[in-house]
Amino acid sequence: MGCSIGTASATGTIRNDDCSLSIAATDADKFEGDDGATDFTFTVTRTGPTTSDVSVDWAVSGSGGNPATGADFVGGAFPAGTLTIPAGQTSGVIAVQVQGDTDVEPDQGFTVTISNPVLG
Repeated sequence: MGCSIGTASATGTIRNDDCSLSIAATDADKFEGDDGATDFTFTVTRTGPTTSDVSVDWAVSGSGGNPATGADFVGGAFPAGTLTIPAGQTSGVIAVQVQGDTDVEPDQGFTVTISNPVLG
């Protein structure tokens, strides 16, 4: 009487459960207006599991050949904040408020940068 092994090994897969975030300009190429605030919007999209909240810091800076300055935004300074995407959601929106004015000036560029993602 003897015993043999029919299947000697089995394979398991460790799935990546990390979250990844990306930002895209969704409505961010428009006129500033002569007064009041105009929202320029950026969408942050999450890939990976959505079982918990994820938050990410964001900040605006001037960019390009004619960079925007803090005075171009509501409050007179470059905006910054934290966006939280709730559990179960795959995206969130950052609204950057540009301050209208009557100054004669060229088109101005700005960049929204995300950093410091925190899961949970």
